[in-house]
Amino acid sequence: MRNVFFAVSLSILFLSFGASAEKREDFKCYVETNQGDKVVRFSWLPSKTKLYMAKFVGQRLSKAGEGSPLPLYIKTMVECVKSEQTFEKAEAQAMEKMTLS
Repeated sequence: MRNVFFAVSLSILFLSFGASAEKREDFKCYVETNQGDKVVRFSWLPSKTKLYMAKFVGQRLSKAGEGSPLPLYIKTMVECVKSEQTFEKAEAQAMEKMTLS
């Protein structure tokens, strides 16, 4: 009986942690790179947005800069918003329109 109670308690505990886990979301970021300004997309946990914005500075982007002999590196993460939101900076909005058209 004691083992059954323990097993049920553990099951409930694990289920409660799984239900409250934060989900990754898609973000778009206006960045300055060694090849000019760009809008790039990322997926991360919303609570860690500032951490990721700081972490990606100086990082090489693996699938960007195709056709260029130089690797693409992020110099500055200027602005990041959820993918369905609009950038606040006019430069970011203009770059996004150029990227999508």
